[in-house]
Amino acid sequence: MAKRRLVGAQSPAHAPPSSHERPQPAGHPLLAGALVVAVFAVSTSAILARLATISPVVLAAYRLAVSALLLLPWMLFIPRGERVPNSPRLRGLAAASGVFFGAHLALWFASLEETSVASAAVLVTIHPLLIVPASYLLWRERVSGKALLGMAAALLGSALIGLGDLGLGGSHLAGDLLAVAAACAMGAYLLIGSLVRARFPLASYLVWVNAFGAATVFLYGSLQRLSFWPIPPREWVIIGLLAVVPTLMGHTLFNWALRHTGPSVVSVSILGEPVGASILAFLLFGEIPGFWQATGAILILTGVYAFVKGREVARGSGASRGDRRA
Repeated sequence: MAKRRLVGAQSPAHAPPSSHERPQPAGHPLLAGALVVAVFAVSTSAILARLATISPVVLAAYRLAVSALLLLPWMLFIPRGERVPNSPRLRGLAAASGVFFGAHLALWFASLEETSVASAAVLVTIHPLLIVPASYLLWRERVSGKALLGMAAALLGSALIGLGDLGLGGSHLAGDLLAVAAACAMGAYLLIGSLVRARFPLASYLVWVNAFGAATVFLYGSLQRLSFWPIPPREWVIIGLLAVVPTLMGHTLFNWALRHTGPSVVSVSILGEPVGASILAFLLFGEIPGFWQATGAILILTGVYAFVKGREVARGSGASRGDRRA
């Protein structure tokens, strides 16, 4: 009987999954539920960042540092010989993933200072444009026509949400470019994560990602001559919430999902973040989405659903072809 392969198992860098995690089949309700919770969790990031009064870059640096410290005890429960792979290449890739994650947060939070929140939130979600072709080039990960249409609908929905507030020229253009750069960093973070997650226990990988991400953002802030101290007590509460909800809850679930599905599914699922942020903004700040925002939200939800279902069909067809070859 032919075994179903996880995405990334085609790469020589992959080995049997860690014994600390139980694989879930594609389309499993647990996997779908994890992605829904993860999207909601990361949707709180923009809301919490708006409530903060310190520099967004300083906020991102402490968010990552606190997250790494909170995750460290979880990693220590793993037997010493199994915490981190012996391969220098895998360790280097995990560190690089953290650098890209830190760069993503630093660039995105910096873009919030230059352009509108709507524009930054929309532009940072274009990373599937990088993920899908890169996944095909690296692993020949095929995407069905239905999935591509779903991705296009989701990207169109993201554009509609920010249509009325898209920055034009000057500092707005600089902020838009920073958000695009943040999207590229997110794409690289997800791609590298799909390469190393099969060999890294989840807790260890997240400690590495957040630690190296924090170092990257602290370095970026230092080059910008930002002040990292003192931090008011109110800001520490926001930092703690950012560390627990969008980072520990949201990105932990996204990285867990990377172990069980392809980076394309995780990447497109993150497109639901602007929808979640809009709902939270309505509940907390009384902001009512306009026509374009509502239309965009419907397109995003429909597109994400079509993409995930299309990926399941394509994966099932691939498994059938593998059975016939066997």
